[in-house]
Amino acid sequence: MVRLSRLYAPATVHYLLQRPVAGRSLFVDADDCALLVRLLEDAVKAYGVSVHAYALLPEELRLLATPANADAIAQSMQAIGRRYVPHLNRKAGVTGTLWDRRYRSTLIDAERWLLPSMHHIEHRPVALGYVASAADWAWSSHAHHAGLGQQSWIQDHAGYWALGNTPFERQAAYRDPAMRPSTTDTIAKIDEAVRYGWVLGDAAYLAQLALATERRLRPLPRGRRRKDRGVPD
Repeated sequence: MVRLSRLYAPATVHYLLQRPVAGRSLFVDADDCALLVRLLEDAVKAYGVSVHAYALLPEELRLLATPANADAIAQSMQAIGRRYVPHLNRKAGVTGTLWDRRYRSTLIDAERWLLPSMHHIEHRPVALGYVASAADWAWSSHAHHAGLGQQSWIQDHAGYWALGNTPFERQAAYRDPAMRPSTTDTIAKIDEAVRYGWVLGDAAYLAQLALATERRLRPLPRGRRRKDRGVPD
């Protein structure tokens, strides 16, 4: 099957998804979660990745981030893997890789999709049934954005700052349920974009990105042969 290269555009928000291989969890206990978040913080600072939102769950790590260059996210994920995977393997008494293939990623139009994507990421623990409220999950950026606790390494995007003139106003606006991607259609669009690597944006945004890359930004028209359809690496 043809695989599409990953997309990159300067000063553009990337939505990233990394999962473990089948049958494995990304952590055993809270100590592992704390270590993985600390390694994530170290890596993104070292390679120039601005993380706007994240969620760490047993079956996935999701990030919303703006990398400084085309290699910054890949370098960050490699750095995390070199330190974290041996630790988790020793603890779990297993060998081999932890990651299910390479991470998936796509670009989003922050003007339209930043806040829905942030809520989508931070409410994954609720969607997967781990907690009743995003505030009850310790391993995400929800507390930072909702005013429940600061995480200094999270770099707020301008789209979040536009919610209000003060931290209190921004946090209150972000907690408003009306801000969340409540429709199944919105959630499905986000999930499809990150799964297949299709850009999350309208036609004008795609036209703008097309000037900077030759890589396909959306699916081929229906009816094309399956072997011609690419899946992002």
